[in-house]
Amino acid sequence: AHKSPKTGEVKHGFVLGRDGRPLYGVKTEKQAVPTKNWRVFQGHEPVPEILVFGTWTEACQHGAWYFAQEAENAAKGGHWKVVLMMADRAFDLHTCARPKGRGDARNGGLEWCEQLSELLACRSDALLHLGEFRRALVDACAAVHFIPAFEWSKARTRGIA
Repeated sequence: AHKSPKTGEVKHGFVLGRDGRPLYGVKTEKQAVPTKNWRVFQGHEPVPEILVFGTWTEACQHGAWYFAQEAENAAKGGHWKVVLMMADRAFDLHTCARPKGRGDARNGGLEWCEQLSELLACRSDALLHLGEFRRALVDACAAVHFIPAFEWSKARTRGIA
């Protein structure tokens, strides 16, 4: 809450700042962080995109998806060091989302395995282009590990590993 020195009115909202400087803010009476209508105070345009997640797993899963997309985009341009950096970030977030891996009994386990397999294959491709053949082979083998046994033919036809 902030009390206006001019009017004495109390206003509620959220502020994103750094080192005591308010960079972005939004007025609201709600107790939830708004996703729209943020304003620039001392920050730079554009205002940050605000995403709200119900669980840590959802946040990690979204971050993994974002960095995996960035890795794929960099691969299209042949920027293999960027591909490796983005794939590493995606891998870290992906494993934070489900630290028990295939042993996690929650819904979405098969999709998680497939996404991780594709991510490891992408990272393997980047390592191959960068001449790091042993690491590329390790990631390719790991990619195959996350494909359920009945999915072998599907993996081969897609060229995942």
